[in-house]
Amino acid sequence: MRAPYVPQAVSQEGVFLPPGSNPEAPVHPYGMGDARCFLDIPPLVHFPDGTTCVNPDFQAVYKFSLSGRGRDPGLPEQSLVRDPFIAPGATVDFQITVEREEDGMGHFLINELFMLTNPDTPAAMQGLLVNIKTQQGDMTLTNAPAPAVNLFGTAFLSCCLPCNVMLYPNQTLIVSVTNGGAAGVRVQVESRGKRFMPYHNMPLVQEMERCWSQIQTSPYWVSFDETLRIDAAVGALPGTAQGQMSLPAGGYFELKKAMVLVIPDGGGAVSAYDMDIEVTDGRIGKRFMDGPINLGAHWAAETRTITGFPGGLFRAVQACHCPPPTQMIKGNTRLIHDLTNHAATAAFVHITYAGCYHFADACPPAGDLDLIRRYGGADASALRRAQEAGDRVFFDFLEDNPLYVDQAEDGCAPASAESLADESFHGLGGLGARGESARGDWEKI
Repeated sequence: MRAPYVPQAVSQEGVFLPPGSNPEAPVHPYGMGDARCFLDIPPLVHFPDGTTCVNPDFQAVYKFSLSGRGRDPGLPEQSLVRDPFIAPGATVDFQITVEREEDGMGHFLINELFMLTNPDTPAAMQGLLVNIKTQQGDMTLTNAPAPAVNLFGTAFLSCCLPCNVMLYPNQTLIVSVTNGGAAGVRVQVESRGKRFMPYHNMPLVQEMERCWSQIQTSPYWVSFDETLRIDAAVGALPGTAQGQMSLPAGGYFELKKAMVLVIPDGGGAVSAYDMDIEVTDGRIGKRFMDGPINLGAHWAAETRTITGFPGGLFRAVQACHCPPPTQMIKGNTRLIHDLTNHAATAAFVHITYAGCYHFADACPPAGDLDLIRRYGGADASALRRAQEAGDRVFFDFLEDNPLYVDQAEDGCAPASAESLADESFHGLGGLGARGESARGDWEKI
């Protein structure tokens, strides 16, 4: 039996189909088309005979914008408005709530956040600090208040969130905005993404919910535990400061993007380009660079004041043109930042790391992650059980998979996993070396 076609974006090895699957059925790239998590439902379905048609599941996906609403202190207590007034030192909680539609529909996948201030000035925007949490899970998405310019873009220059946020009908995302500036400001918060509304198809919705519940990842923003102030340089002696970021326990933080906001303390001019930085993982002392490097030129995107841009700012969150390499950091860790200021002006420094928090344990050493993802185990016995249950398993991955490679050539070496696999599968359909068979790559019991 020939293997079904798999798009080039997906590995051609290790194809594992559920029992009873029809190899002649339409091909769904990335396993989608069944609303598996409605992240990548393909707009077109390609059949093995070369025909193409529009995917009806994709027609249930809508582009959608949802406004945040908060209480305005100057209006009656029960009112929720789109643009509440936030006085200096005050905090307003914006509620982004998904209303339930017909048949319980309306699942909303957020991938962009926007903010507008009135007055629309750099001083008004740079004075705002934000915390985000999901009300239904009481889970915070920030370890400390983060500058609004490091979280919210504009339609002029938008930026995707590091990970998506899923809101089911009647669920709420809370955005707490604190005004740390010297003047009051009106604030609008907007979210944008995709809405999934397959009317009269509740099984499809339930399948999406089931698959999404297995995704243990959420967006996360990491900032300094406390506002960091760095002294000015005096003569030939630079100013120095040390800041700490504490990560929560329970998983791993995948660092994707670094952003910095520098606010002069009093008069004078200072920017991230006047400072050097060196970052250390405080838990194990691992350094992120071989020595101090320039903060603005090499480490973090800086929010700049530019005339003509919305609000007069080129926000750091909008500088996401090239995806940078990511870094995985274990939970319950402190990141130590040593800063050096070569300018003659002291400043407050806000650094924010945007990324994803994965609420998962590390796989055991020498465990093959690719095999675990496909088969739920990292040993030959799992494959054997899958085959004995009637599933069709593709064995070509055995040849190049490091889990099945001999570790030594001498006669004293222990039996390799590959030889164990061959022994385990001997007699199951007459498999030969490396899982090959005279009847082809596929075996079915």
